[in-house]
Amino acid sequence: FGANLRPIDFGHWLRGEDVDPAHGVNFWLRYWSAAYAHALDNLRGNVAFVGYDALCADPAPILRRIGAVAGIDESMDPAALAGRFRAPVRYDADALDVDRNLLDAAVELHHELQARSIGHEDGPVGP
Repeated sequence: FGANLRPIDFGHWLRGEDVDPAHGVNFWLRYWSAAYAHALDNLRGNVAFVGYDALCADPAPILRRIGAVAGIDESMDPAALAGRFRAPVRYDADALDVDRNLLDAAVELHHELQARSIGHEDGPVGP
């Protein structure tokens, strides 16, 4: 962040328009989309996504599934960690100067991430 930011050029997204962080939310939306599209395209082996919304809504079963994927001892009590999670802050896109096409593409990507995440009803149990 800040003046020393050196964005990672996932999928050559830096060749696009509006790649200056000073351009605000649209820069960060492009960066987020490029990073997660890259992650989905390169998903392999024992990598699993975790649905943060699902984690916040009901942490204990999600933490158990994460533990199973990570090979963590089953004696770990996920309920002890469950209280640490808080629902994410929601922002009104209409109140921000957001490129609606970028936002729609990011929302579609987010739905794909959720569908492939631990915590989604049809998501993976493990690698």
